[in-house]
Amino acid sequence: RARTRARIRSTPLEPRRPDRHAARRRRARRPARGSVQTAAAKARPFPSRSTPRRAPRPGAMAATVPAAQVAAVLDMSSLTAFEQLLGGLSSADNAARVQYESLFNECKKQPDLLCLQLTRAMRTSGAQETREMASILLRRVLTKDEVSLWANLQQQTQDGVKGELLKLLQEEQARSIVRKACDTICELAAGILEEGKWPELLPFLFQCVTNGTANLKESALNIFAQLAEYIGEALVPHLATLHGILAQCLANPERAIQLAALRACCCFVESLENPSDRSKFQDLLPAMLATLGAALQGGDEADAQEALGLFVELAGSDPRFVRKHLSHVVDAMMTVATHDDLEDGTRHLACEFLVTLTEARDRAPGMMRKLPDFVPRLFNCLCAFLLDIEDDPEWHTCEKEEDGDAGEGERYEVGQECLDRVAIALGANTVLPCAAAAIPTLLADADWRKRHAALVALAQIAEGSRNASDAMLSSLLDKLRDPHIALPECLKVVGVLRRSDAMDETALRRAFLRCRESAVADAAAAAEGADAYEYVKRLTDAHRTSVFDVATQYRAIFAEDEEDEDDDEARTDDRAAYERSRLLRSWCAHRTNEYLRRLEQTVPAIDEGARLAAAHEHARYCAASLARAGMEYRPLLVPIFANAASALYASCLADAARDFERVVETHRWTGVGGSAAGVLAESRADDKEGEETREKDSSNAEQESLPPVPPRALLEHVPVASFVNGVLRALNELRHCAPGLGGASVRAACADETKQALTRAATALASTRARLFGVDGKKSNAAGFVARDGETMDAARRAAFSGACKALADVAAPYLVSCFGRVFKGGERDVDARAAVKPLTDAMLK
Repeated sequence: RARTRARIRSTPLEPRRPDRHAARRRRARRPARGSVQTAAAKARPFPSRSTPRRAPRPGAMAATVPAAQVAAVLDMSSLTAFEQLLGGLSSADNAARVQYESLFNECKKQPDLLCLQLTRAMRTSGAQETREMASILLRRVLTKDEVSLWANLQQQTQDGVKGELLKLLQEEQARSIVRKACDTICELAAGILEEGKWPELLPFLFQCVTNGTANLKESALNIFAQLAEYIGEALVPHLATLHGILAQCLANPERAIQLAALRACCCFVESLENPSDRSKFQDLLPAMLATLGAALQGGDEADAQEALGLFVELAGSDPRFVRKHLSHVVDAMMTVATHDDLEDGTRHLACEFLVTLTEARDRAPGMMRKLPDFVPRLFNCLCAFLLDIEDDPEWHTCEKEEDGDAGEGERYEVGQECLDRVAIALGANTVLPCAAAAIPTLLADADWRKRHAALVALAQIAEGSRNASDAMLSSLLDKLRDPHIALPECLKVVGVLRRSDAMDETALRRAFLRCRESAVADAAAAAEGADAYEYVKRLTDAHRTSVFDVATQYRAIFAEDEEDEDDDEARTDDRAAYERSRLLRSWCAHRTNEYLRRLEQTVPAIDEGARLAAAHEHARYCAASLARAGMEYRPLLVPIFANAASALYASCLADAARDFERVVETHRWTGVGGSAAGVLAESRADDKEGEETREKDSSNAEQESLPPVPPRALLEHVPVASFVNGVLRALNELRHCAPGLGGASVRAACADETKQALTRAATALASTRARLFGVDGKKSNAAGFVARDGETMDAARRAAFSGACKALADVAAPYLVSCFGRVFKGGERDVDARAAVKPLTDAMLK
């Protein structure tokens, strides 16, 4: 239906809401493991649809179709040529049929005329075969083709098609054509009804159900049933009215209307999301059962099997719906299942309904087990099914295991499979007492088939019980995988596992840690999807809470064997106990290594010093919390964050040096700066003024924490000032991390990076000086340098450039080294400013 809606609206189309109930209906209708897959069990909830003998193949093209022929077919004043086309599409002559298919495909290029002609032929043609073919093709071009014609129709044509379809329901007498029209209406409405493009449909259907003829009521109810999932929630405010209509139709003397009302009722109950809304229809169950009884009493087992299929669907989708009338419903189904005069398909479906309710222990726990005498009656019924076997001579000579089912009838296969399912659903403790009461009598009977049935029943119960044990073990382990399971629930689960003797103590502990590992891994995976900083915080929180919870749960549950791993006597006396004592430590080490591995991958992506420091502090808090539980790994965090801080600092310094090299290459040196000696004197004056200000405004303790004031002399040299700002930005990023990561290795690495940045800046100025002035201090014509204004460097520009060189070597470098010492106490001793700018000072001396 989702594909149908897509074809109706347009191509391509955004995905729409899928059919939520289709898979569930198929599962309910198809017995588990194929046990009841008979022809009767395949009954559908809606009337079967006839198909044409041959339908036009999309895209089947022959020779070019004359335009006159297309015009004759689409002539709105006559249907003669169009009826001939419809007859030719089902022709037995392959060559003629291909030509008509080509003609039909050519007509699709005029969708409005084609759809109007199909509608006229379906409504007015005298031959029923022609009307049937027109209805089939109309449905196909509107909803079935890869590219639906509906989206290409004009609004007037769409309205006309919808109106003619509704008129056909009222006036057509041929039931086959009415069914095809109902299918077309349902598939078309599935694509446009939710968008409000067919507002007159629902009022029309309600009018048909309340005041229409018998055929019209049946058609409207069938459309209601097929559209239930699309309009069910929209009809919630009108449930009382709908309830009355369905009750009235279920009581109608016409069996076809009763069956259509049963379809609509089951589909509406399945479509309602709220259990309280579904419960409002529970009082209709006796009338629904009466529909089944009327079909059986009338000898119409085809209708009875369809009704049973609907009940099976209902039991699979909402087993609690039958709770109020459970005894009545079970008695009726048990009567059908044990009635020897009914067809096997009918009995199989009744048995399938009972077994489906039995398997619904998760949604309706204990409902069937607590029903008086239900389990013995069902067990006896299934044992009776096992009597459907003959002594086939081929069985005695078969050599392959798959040939060992010779002589087994359909009821035998159903009984065998259903016994297995009942044993799994109810458990051996419930089924074995019933078997103990019935099997001795069967074993003592002279009929070999009854003795055989007793042995097969025992084998199926044993297999089902073993499967049930495996399923129970898997279910218990799944509970341990729940990230939110609490200690009391863990104690209960482990207690059940211990009493089941399914595994020894060591295996139980390994299974516990393995299941909890799955929960911890899921919690860590849930932290993904954010930026690096947020991811590290979420990952750390998930690691701290989940690992601490698992360690606490493990020690509370398995506390008796916590021995010292260094105890040599313990190793000698009880090696197994010693190995068990190491399990938790090994698991904690594994989780810690996994956490650190994720940090190593993610922390370098944090591109701000403040965030890096906050993430480090968060991780340290987590490690300190787990350290109280015996998991100390704080020293392992330092290298991860230290390397990230060093890399961040190096990246910022590299950006500052690269920008300085680019600016020096293109900067116009203008004569606005002072001389080199003036720059140095002004810098010293600034330093002296800054120190006097500090002495006046702050105490000695506060003076230690304040950064040095940037020299104002640098403002006259823009490239140098920009470089200083870039290095200061790098130091500001680093100062957030330095207090927690201020080890000797980090300090030395950052000092080397600072020295390299100063050296790159000094080398850039020295290279520029050599290019501008040459080695002897004069401009080198051989270098190919030409000033932008075509003039030689005058004395003012030379002085400006020399002042910038002096500013970097004598002012900026010492200032930045002192700033580094503020970040790392005593760090100024690790950076030799003179050595860093030596390439520039050497060039200035030449």
